[in-house]
Amino acid sequence: MSEHKEVVRSLLALNRIDSQRYALQTELDQAPGRLASVAEELRHAETAQAEADGELSNGQEVLRGLEAELVATVQRRDRAESRVPLLTTTEQVEATQREISALGEAIDELEFKIIEQMETLDRLSSGAKACGQR
Repeated sequence: MSEHKEVVRSLLALNRIDSQRYALQTELDQAPGRLASVAEELRHAETAQAEADGELSNGQEVLRGLEAELVATVQRRDRAESRVPLLTTTEQVEATQREISALGEAIDELEFKIIEQMETLDRLSSGAKACGQR
């Protein structure tokens, strides 16, 4: 009878080992599919990161253009203001004052656009960082 118990114990142990082997084999069989899925997610994340980086780069370029335009406009206004004492007729003074006023409005508009662009860049930068952390 003792021999019979030993055989039953061995069979139960063999059954547990076989169940473990089956679970490991199933996991091993599923691994390539999971790897492919993870690789696909990585490709999507890399594409999203590249797009976010591109948008950020374009936004930075737009900001640099706006800043350059602002500098040029301020210089034009400064030159116009420096001409005022040299003008001899009322018409010239009035025309120059209108020009200075228009340039001041252009400066205000450019400063507003720069602030908007900086806010956009902050959002894009946050998005790019979020893509990089995935």
